[in-house]
Amino acid sequence: MNNCVLIGFKASGKTTVGEKLAEKLGIPFFDTDALVEAKCGTSCRDIVFDGGVEALNKEETGVVKELFEEADGVIATGGATPLNDDSRLLLEQWGTVVYLQASFDLVQERIETMPAYCKSEDELKQHFDDRSPYYQRIADRVVDVDGKALEDIVEEICHGEQ
Repeated sequence: MNNCVLIGFKASGKTTVGEKLAEKLGIPFFDTDALVEAKCGTSCRDIVFDGGVEALNKEETGVVKELFEEADGVIATGGATPLNDDSRLLLEQWGTVVYLQASFDLVQERIETMPAYCKSEDELKQHFDDRSPYYQRIADRVVDVDGKALEDIVEEICHGEQ
């Protein structure tokens, strides 16, 4: 595997899995949320509060474009990054898109703060239900993460087991 793009809902493990996968493969790791935050000097959550989801989409697309043009490795995307057509098209060309599929129960268990675009748990569940089929459609591969150790998830991605 050359380049790998990890997609999935908030708290599905993209950053943790991405760091371990990149380490195992001996290639660089990039986290689009961290890159956007470093570039803007503020959190993704604050970008959404201040400028709306569109402002975050614009920043994410810029980061994805820079990675597409200059880097190879593993990318952990923000949960909404692949929902933006410009970002999605670049990511699909850049590498193998792997959807880390987590159940809503697991996401709830891991989530530390409600995303800026949600005001309630019901709204979070609706976003989860809306996004999951989309992630599935655009992914080259789907890896279920529920109940699996980090090392097993990484091995599954490396060896293409489903």
